[in-house]
Amino acid sequence: MNSALANQEPVARLLDRAVVEMRDLTSVVNELEVLIGDLVHAGALGPSNSIYDLQKLDFLRQNIGGIADFLDNIRLAAHPEWAIDTDLAAAPIKLAELSARLRGTRDVISTDDEADCFELFGDELSQVA
Repeated sequence: MNSALANQEPVARLLDRAVVEMRDLTSVVNELEVLIGDLVHAGALGPSNSIYDLQKLDFLRQNIGGIADFLDNIRLAAHPEWAIDTDLAAAPIKLAELSARLRGTRDVISTDDEADCFELFGDELSQVA
């Protein structure tokens, strides 16, 4: 295989992995909705109008699900000869494990200190333990 094509993968396969990731995110948002609902019910959040802002989680879940459906339909319509350079597509992703999952690899060694960081409530980077 030509080295220029070594990282090429069918678009449908990449989109399938992206859809799986999006569906996983939808599940996380569902879990957060349940957690926050329990906190509201227990009175842990106190009286606040900001509880109405929590509806943004439902909005987020619906949008993530909609994007997953959109990508899944593109996957179904993708021609088998369409291919993408997986390394190029995943290059901007700072989370090494997410990048590896989207590229379809599991044996990634990170050389970038920020590759294993995540943003926690703003611009501040927190190191993943």
